[in-house]
Amino acid sequence: MNISEELQRYLYAKLRTVPEVLTLAGGRVYDRVPDNATFPYVSFGPSDIVDDGAECIEAETHTIQLDVWSRAVGKGECKNITDGVKKALIRDMPTISDNAIVEMTVPYCQVVTDPDGLTSHGIIQVEIKVEIA
Repeated sequence: MNISEELQRYLYAKLRTVPEVLTLAGGRVYDRVPDNATFPYVSFGPSDIVDDGAECIEAETHTIQLDVWSRAVGKGECKNITDGVKKALIRDMPTISDNAIVEMTVPYCQVVTDPDGLTSHGIIQVEIKVEIA
């Protein structure tokens, strides 16, 4: 399994333990959102990998976007889920099989109104620095 997939599996499992995701979003976490999905839910957005090596250390920074989607009136529900996810992730340090996680941060969170005018969209950027064995 590649590092990116392993990190996504970790995040998926972790998200399914976050109280706000369980209570407010019914534990709904998707890689590919099904048609007619029930709101609210959390989904995986874009991700990228940047070479972060130096001298004789091979390393990468994986940036993964998590999206929170809510149709509740106002942004409160979306903000509560977004904040719960952020708090759960900044208090955790994942482990992966063959490589070392150096650091996991959540440098960016934002809640906006989607262009449809009905949906609140929480954006959570997760950065994970990995030293490659």
